[in-house]
Amino acid sequence: MAVILCGGEKGGTGKSTTSVNLAVMASLVGRNVALLDCDKQGTSRNFIDRRRDKGTLPTPDCYQISGKHVYKEIASLSERYDDVIIDAGGQDSVELRSSMVAPELTLMISPVQASAFDLETLIKMDELVETSQVYNPELLCKVLITRASTHVKIKKTDDAIAFVNELENIKRCDSVICERVAYQYASNNADAVVEYEKNHYSAMPPYKKKSYTPKASIEMCSLFKEALGIEFNLNEFIDLETSIKEVV
Repeated sequence: MAVILCGGEKGGTGKSTTSVNLAVMASLVGRNVALLDCDKQGTSRNFIDRRRDKGTLPTPDCYQISGKHVYKEIASLSERYDDVIIDAGGQDSVELRSSMVAPELTLMISPVQASAFDLETLIKMDELVETSQVYNPELLCKVLITRASTHVKIKKTDDAIAFVNELENIKRCDSVICERVAYQYASNNADAVVEYEKNHYSAMPPYKKKSYTPKASIEMCSLFKEALGIEFNLNEFIDLETSIKEVV
């Protein structure tokens, strides 16, 4: 069982994108999943509503809650579902703090971009994690670097990794999510990125399929395994002509 919280101090870093992708992928491998949206913007809830309106299956159950009793809802959902994914939004809120002290929590993911504005917020987040560990000693928080540049000459990701490694109470995800248009297209379609790239691949002419690499899906599968401890068989899901192991 996994209870995963996506939250942090900075908005626009990919918390909802991470939440909905993990929730849908867990559903795709047969898990009974609850997605808990604690963000007043309701981005994850809106994603699930659009997905349900399209009739896309599987669609995780989604709940929205606010206030200081989020930890009680987490406890309740964890008794009824295999996995619970929590989107707490991009601010230091009572919902975020309530989620962080839930004893059922197995991992907190705090997405950030490799920019000074984002990284500076981790100093306060590091202190918040330390405070929360007084009430929840098992709390494990990992920083997920998102929207990383794919340009080989841009070293911001390396600098961000070095910054995170200096923090006392926060670790770093081995996975890195790059800036790729596939995430935007997938979100617009209310799809997980693995679903979007599967459909994109299926529509390709045969000559293009031989050189295609679903890079966004590879990244998200890496995070999925790291967060939930479950393998997502991308080769089998997309039915690629070339094995992932050969093209990565």
